[in-house]
Amino acid sequence: MCGIAGHLNFAATTEHESIAVNVQNMCQAIAHRGPDEQGLYRSPNFPLVLGHQRLSILDLASGQQPLKNQAGDLVIVFNGEIYNYRALRDQLKALGHCFRTESDTEVLLVSYKEWGEQCVKHLKGMFAFSIWDNNKQSLFCARDRLGIKPFYYYSDNDCFVFSSEIKGVLANRCVNKQFNIEPLSDYLATSYGPGTQTFFKNLYKLPPAHTLSIRAGHIALKRYWSITDAQSGTSSQNFEEAASRFKTQLRQSIQMRLVSDVPIGAFLSGGLDSSSIVALMSEQLQQPVLTHCVGFNDKGLDERKYAQNVSHFLKTNHADQLVDIDVGATLDKIIWHMDEPFADASAIPTYYLCESTRQRVKVCLSGDGGDELLAGYSWY
Repeated sequence: MCGIAGHLNFAATTEHESIAVNVQNMCQAIAHRGPDEQGLYRSPNFPLVLGHQRLSILDLASGQQPLKNQAGDLVIVFNGEIYNYRALRDQLKALGHCFRTESDTEVLLVSYKEWGEQCVKHLKGMFAFSIWDNNKQSLFCARDRLGIKPFYYYSDNDCFVFSSEIKGVLANRCVNKQFNIEPLSDYLATSYGPGTQTFFKNLYKLPPAHTLSIRAGHIALKRYWSITDAQSGTSSQNFEEAASRFKTQLRQSIQMRLVSDVPIGAFLSGGLDSSSIVALMSEQLQQPVLTHCVGFNDKGLDERKYAQNVSHFLKTNHADQLVDIDVGATLDKIIWHMDEPFADASAIPTYYLCESTRQRVKVCLSGDGGDELLAGYSWY
């Protein structure tokens, strides 16, 4: 993952240097998201600064951000991955566009140049990004369809501030930090904070499948996709047809996610979701899949034997580790990463799994979302 940040002042007389310091502070607050590189962009004629913390996955040599287009009138900060960027690149080349890098970031920027705010409808991936249009003096922001990548923003009469994490927004000295009690009842009912509000006043989440544009101090949100948009033509399918279509789409989905300039691994618990993903990865990779599992002294949480069975069957390059969970030593750090109250205890073993896996790879596929999609528990 990478981290993005930005500060746009509505008063054109604001000094650039103070804004740059604010964005620098924001980048430092989210440096853990992108430890490989940091970049800043200052608009030459407007009180705007963009910041980026990079975790290098694609185009390691020339994928630095913030990234400007060749004309210099557009600049982007982007967190995520566009899985169909190669097909889009070919399409845009056929329309007369040229490219300087091999990155999906530049493809995204050129897509905006060609299609404007409708560019999001061409994207397959997980993303949160912001594009500054120097000619229009407008800022365009977007978040992927399911909200996999985070985007938080603060707005008052003076400024618009955004970041990948709440702590990034709060590191900006122009942000007035005030507690917001409104989401408390939702949190107590659901164990997390749904909706657009956060526990800080004037600090919001950009909803999934939404864009946000700012021009002349006016903020406009638009929804560009709904789950119902993807349901056409499915009502007449029988079970066998639906299962076949699901398998085809899952295979294609995994194939797109294997595009990377660094090694890719997979979390493997031995359950249906992760085992299916590893099996389909094994079909498509020329070398054994790098699989990862952690075990715990609590027998009810230790899934290593199931993961080992699947690893042996699929001939993966497997690593597992017995972890002694020390909640007292790690809880404060986990809460710090969460930014807001979050009561799902699975965050604790997930933290240990990611910490162990990071010693081998930067990128891992996982089965998250499979239970919700396939009714994997009785309450679904």
